[in-house]
Order: sequence, then C-alpha cells, then structure tokens
Amino acid sequence: MGNTNIMLKLAFDGANYHGWQVQQNADTVQARVFAACKRIFGDVEKVFGCSRTDAGVHAREYICNFQTAVSVPINNIPYALNSWLPRDISALAARLVDDEFQSRFNCRSKTYIYRINNERIADPFKAGHSFHFPYALDVKLMRKAAKNIIGKHDFSCFTARGERRENHVRTVNFLDVRVADKREKMVEIRINADSYLYNMVRIIAGTLVECGNGRLNPAEIPRIIEGRDRTKAGITLPPHGLFLHEVILDDKFAGGWGNRG
Repeated sequence: MGNTNIMLKLAFDGANYHGWQVQQNADTVQARVFAACKRIFGDVEKVFGCSRTDAGVHAREYICNFQTAVSVPINNIPYALNSWLPRDISALAARLVDDEFQSRFNCRSKTYIYRINNERIADPFKAGHSFHFPYALDVKLMRKAAKNIIGKHDFSCFTARGERRENHVRTVNFLDVRVADKREKMVEIRINADSYLYNMVRIIAGTLVECGNGRLNPAEIPRIIEGRDRTKAGITLPPHGLFLHEVILDDKFAGGWGNRG
C-alpha cells in the first residue's frame, strides 16, 4: 500500500513558538503538528511547511503536507488533529493531493498583514496581535510610499543580516495600507509577494510607519531600494503584529478542501 499525500490548512497564534521550523531546545509549530500527526497516523516521517515564519508571527492560513499509509476519512482529520494540538494551533481543513505536491514548492505567492494599533493609549487586549504606535500616522503618505515598493526589485535594503540567500530579487505584487477600524484606529499593511527575504515584511512595515510619521519622505523609497543599504530603510517592527493571511497555491492545487483532490 502506497502513501497518501495529505494537505492541511492551519491557523495558529505564534506567541508561544519559535516560528514554524523544528529547532533544538525550542518549541515550534512544526514540532507540535508533527507530534499530533504521529499520534494519529504513526508512520508520518515529516510535515512539510509552505514557509518558515519568525518567532512570534501568527498565521490565519498556513499550508503544510505529510504522507501516510494509514487510512482516515479526510473530513475527520482536522478534528482528530485538533484533539492533540494545543489550543493556539488549529487544523482548519484537510484534502488529498497528488504525490507531487509539496507545500513550499507549489506555493505561488503569500499574503501577509501587519497590524498597527494607532490608539494613543495601548489596549491590553490587542497587545499580542498588533504593534502599538501611539503617534500620528498619515495613511496617505504610507500608501504613497507603498506604491514605490511594488514591483520586481533587489530588496537587499529590506532584509536582515540573518538572510543567507544570495539572490535578493523578489516581486511584490500588491502592497497597500488601510484603516481597518476607524473607531479603534487599527491600521493594516497588506502585502503579497512571490517570495520573501528574512524579516522583509517587518522592515517594509517599519519603513512605511516612518513615512507615515514624517520621519522619512516617501519619495526616497526608490533611492533606498536602488542603494541596497539596510541602514537607510526603516526599523524592523516586532513579530507580534504580523500574520500570514493567505497562501496562494498553483492552480492545480487550489480549492477542493475536504474532498478528494
């Protein structure tokens, strides 16, 4: 009997984890999901994720996959996994996919959202899921700056020292800033790109905040990108305001949740 390839859609609060990828002496989302899969299926050797996430980053939608020879009704898998997963990680859906599917390599793009609480006084109930910035933000200036980031560029200025990949060229398909809740002054930065560098979204968000606060002129963004100098861009915002919002898969694997792929 051959192995079945199962794709999972997860959501998790990353506050208690050192990101997705398994690490020695650190609790990670991948380790927790693998342990739950092992409990149910027994023969799972690895759970493959669509991307790494930094420590403290959340996901509203995360895609992973694993292989097993054990037969479990596909619609029952999320419920079975959730009985073993901690409360801050949930399996939302499962589906059968071709053997060739691999979460990382069949991911066409990913959308992230960075949330900024722009209230003057911090709300403790938002503290774990947004960055509190109590000073004035001009969203129009932030949008103007965002337009200069969209496109295919060498994003060396928007990556941290820990980036090991030599190729820093990425394509940002969409980047916008909006006030998600005017009454509560919640500002959201939404970005979609084909791939991301280490801390790229958090540095872009920090740069847009500095533009919105008047510390940086949006017209300087093209020069900063061209100069490839990290010190010229904005600060790296903390991870707790960042959410992986949506994973866009290759057309062949999009849709079909809960049913045979």
